[in-house]
Amino acid sequence: MCLFSVRRTLVVLLCAAVTGCWAGGGLRVQTSGEGASPGQSESPDSQPSQSQSQDLKVAAHSEVRSEMFHLKPGNGFEVTGSSDDSRFSVDLYVYNSDKELVGKDDPDATESSFKWQAPAEGDYYVLARDLSDGSGTIHVAVQVGWPGKSRGLGGGTVTATPDFAVIKVFYATDRVVAGSDSRGPTYGGDPDPNEQLHYGEVAVSIPRDHRMGELEGPSIFKLEFTADPKKDVMLQSVEPEDEALFMKGVSDRVGHSQKKEILVFVHGFNTTFEDASRRTAQLAYDMAFDGPTILYSWPSQGSMNPISYNKDGRNAALTAPHLEEFLKQVVAKSGATTVDLIAHSMGNRPVTQALRDFAMENPNMKKPMFNQVALMAPDVDAALFKQMSPEMEHAASRITLYASSRDAALKASEFFAGYERAGQSEPHLLVLKGMDTVDASAVDTSLLGFYHSYFADSTSVLSDLFHDFLGAPAASRVGLQAVVTAAGKYWKFVPGK
Repeated sequence: MCLFSVRRTLVVLLCAAVTGCWAGGGLRVQTSGEGASPGQSESPDSQPSQSQSQDLKVAAHSEVRSEMFHLKPGNGFEVTGSSDDSRFSVDLYVYNSDKELVGKDDPDATESSFKWQAPAEGDYYVLARDLSDGSGTIHVAVQVGWPGKSRGLGGGTVTATPDFAVIKVFYATDRVVAGSDSRGPTYGGDPDPNEQLHYGEVAVSIPRDHRMGELEGPSIFKLEFTADPKKDVMLQSVEPEDEALFMKGVSDRVGHSQKKEILVFVHGFNTTFEDASRRTAQLAYDMAFDGPTILYSWPSQGSMNPISYNKDGRNAALTAPHLEEFLKQVVAKSGATTVDLIAHSMGNRPVTQALRDFAMENPNMKKPMFNQVALMAPDVDAALFKQMSPEMEHAASRITLYASSRDAALKASEFFAGYERAGQSEPHLLVLKGMDTVDASAVDTSLLGFYHSYFADSTSVLSDLFHDFLGAPAASRVGLQAVVTAAGKYWKFVPGK
């Protein structure tokens, strides 16, 4: 009797371009007490197996990985399972031969099998993690020549069509309501005149051939002037809600998640509400976040010129008390056991102020208000950031600062402001007590993003965020190398590590 519950419809997160086909041989079962997270412990044999299938026994609260298989485009995995224990349930992940996370299952689906199709020729293996009290067996088989494409979803309420998925994320914004269109209300680049927060949900379509780290959109180089949901990440609808309905929706979504966690994303400068919605959905999808994802959108002008930059700086300061109150409400009313934060660029200004204020207002708090906090490319004065850090560290279980020497946007910000930014790794990288620092200078990223959006358009950084938010310490995360300095230890990405 098959009582196997696996979250199917795997999301293809990135392409690997390697060689090889496989299965069979030994398996390694690792209990949760050994402290590994997916892709971080011993990898399978680097040589692809010549077999086409493998059976793996999965014990309760354990982790097991298959051998390496070489897949060609059009080939893929089918995973099925069997157990006499109705409690048996596993999460599935796919890694390539470089130990990079290339796929994750849908946290909302509960079907007896799933299929995943390789987007490119390469070596891949399957990891199964059993968080349940039951045990069973999974069967990993290579399938040849599937019609159609694999797909998978995460981080929100999802519907599907043959060509794209639609993922919903919650939003809160103190932007002014500028008007409306066929999708719903539109939010502008100025603050709400009454300092009012607006709430709701956005629906964003993700194309089936989406690649991890890509925010697909029309390309002028290809003479594309309108978006196509079959190819592009598109905002489909904006559904406003009052605060009570919004908080009920968040709470309900938390209740249906395994880990009872929430992810809040705060965007940076030069970001419209529409682009912030698209980026948040892409993050939720690529990270396959288990609980609800919330966009907090402050009034950015969505423009790169110096006047708009100065306005963005003013509006980022004005939004700080609104963000603080909003985060307090999320912590108090959502029912989540953990709240994680990602802040990018200028969005770090209100976030770091909020972290500092929360710690100073609650000096004797027994548990930090937040779990994992990722401060990506902070457009914050480096000296001010350093001054605030002793208080900030008490507001979260772990804070990780990501910086880069290639960030052209922060170099421009330094020029305008006259002082170094916290997100720059040259000439001085901030290494501070109570938080991890990761130098992302070596990661591949988009030149069109001025090397500033590496947090979401680099597969290496997304994979690191995924494991960071699972609780894996920097010392155990693939691709990071420790660097010891007089100021302390920091971590840097090393290509191919």
